[in-house]
Amino acid sequence: MKRILLLTSIFLTACGLSPEEKKKQVDDLYSSVKALPVSQPCENLSGYQRLQTLEKKNKTQYYSETSNQKIERYSLLCRQKKDADKKAIVDREKAEKQAILNRKKAERQVIEKQRISEAKGSLNILGYQSDVQTTKYDCAPFFFNKDKDEYTCQIKRSNTDKIVFFSDPYTQSIGKIFRFVLIDKDKISNLVDKVHSQFGDSDAMGSNATDENDLYVDTFYGWGNVKLQNMGGVLYTLGPKSRTGVSLRLSFSTCEPQLFFDSNCLEHFGIKENPKKVVAAFRLFGDDNDLNETAIRTKLDPREPKIYDAVPTEDVDEMTL
Repeated sequence: MKRILLLTSIFLTACGLSPEEKKKQVDDLYSSVKALPVSQPCENLSGYQRLQTLEKKNKTQYYSETSNQKIERYSLLCRQKKDADKKAIVDREKAEKQAILNRKKAERQVIEKQRISEAKGSLNILGYQSDVQTTKYDCAPFFFNKDKDEYTCQIKRSNTDKIVFFSDPYTQSIGKIFRFVLIDKDKISNLVDKVHSQFGDSDAMGSNATDENDLYVDTFYGWGNVKLQNMGGVLYTLGPKSRTGVSLRLSFSTCEPQLFFDSNCLEHFGIKENPKKVVAAFRLFGDDNDLNETAIRTKLDPREPKIYDAVPTEDVDEMTL
């Protein structure tokens, strides 16, 4: 009896589902897949692929033609949806990043407006003033360049506008501030007029132009503690007229290759040559510029009293003459 039951079980297993059961199994899956909305192409694709696999397993072809058509259609729609979803994610991330940038920009503009307002009436660069501690302004980190003996921090306002703060590791006082701005060569006079309208007529100016076409580029201007100095021959520059006092200087340099050093264009903006562009250089010098240079040279704060090692001496009161 046990042997008969075992053989019956093996027979049924070998035979599997009946044709009616297979038909019902396929119909049920087809009905569930057919009920999926067209707006879910990837789910439809997966469903018809499962239906196709089931029919191959059951060796039926009730919906073979339909499955093939649907798979071809939904394969394309699914790819398009995935691409659209990826693009939507990228666009959303871009929008979020741009919103953060816009918010930070708005915050910087508020701070900048207040800083410029507070510096009104004094020589400054965008409200930044010299002879203050590095912690006063939001610029970090300061970096020491051993080749140039410079301790600086940069603020990149844009791809065409950069500010550099100069200090030293010992006093942490900002002795000078430079700003480099890339502008069109034919806009030099416009910029000079804007600076004059803000700071008044220049206290000193000069030019090293050897050609009329280079007059605007090679003319330089100064406000505050400045005077025109002869560098030898026909070359001139601006220097301090007294030992103390803040000065602001404006000069221009062309975007052309230089013989012995990198041009401001190349150094600050990566432009090797462009005859239609120039770099406007604003240079603010404070009283602590000399302090910075001394501190870097001596590797200590010159304002701190020197401490000497204790050494034995003779007691003058007990000394025999």
